[in-house]
Amino acid sequence: MMDGVSIFVNRKKFNIINYEQIDLAQFFASKHYFEQTPDLEKRLASRNTVAVIAVLEHIPTKATVFVSNTHLYWSPKHPDVKLMQTFLLTQLLKRAVQRQFKLSEEETEEILKGGHNLNVFMVGDFNSAPDSPVYRFLTQGKVDMKQEKEISQFNYGSQLPSALSTPFDQFNSPYKALFEEDKFLKTTYTQKFKRIIDYIWFNKSSDQLELIKVLGDIESQYLEHYPGFPNPEFPSDHFPILAEFELKA
Repeated sequence: MMDGVSIFVNRKKFNIINYEQIDLAQFFASKHYFEQTPDLEKRLASRNTVAVIAVLEHIPTKATVFVSNTHLYWSPKHPDVKLMQTFLLTQLLKRAVQRQFKLSEEETEEILKGGHNLNVFMVGDFNSAPDSPVYRFLTQGKVDMKQEKEISQFNYGSQLPSALSTPFDQFNSPYKALFEEDKFLKTTYTQKFKRIIDYIWFNKSSDQLELIKVLGDIESQYLEHYPGFPNPEFPSDHFPILAEFELKA
């Protein structure tokens, strides 16, 4: 069955300029975008992963905000699939920026690497822990697939560089320090699996976004009564994560 994701917008604060519904498998199955190797056809073109990209105008400041939401492939045996899906999503966000501002390729590259009031969010269930290639790709801005033991065995075509890089340089997370200091240990909570796999990412180069606060972890005393979620108070096996930002004029 096809996955589903949503973006909900407060219409009193934002105008919806544009939005795009994306089936990632359609891009992987296209010769226009990727060389059709056996590994790509078997591991990428058959997945049911989707995404939504919304282009919003913040009414008080007139700032443009790009937001994507996705749910990457679930299997822990497919870190390559999740990395490639994340790479593709960053490329589609780049295309959304280029279309919105009617930029040439050179102008787009310049804007993506600098501040230029560019505000980009990537959120969702990335099914990838902080020790994953996806996490390194977004926080470091690049990852060399040849150096990744679980990924180097796969061939996704000679046109694709082995060192994948995000066009937005690096992404930050409101929870990054909490994750790395072991102050927020999990975003999914089941009997067999308790790890961080859900994220809010924003482009590090933005000079308009200012983080105000985040929603903290659930108290351990509460969790002692439940081996896993859902329960009567939490209708999902994932914790809600939430961040509040200010958009500076």
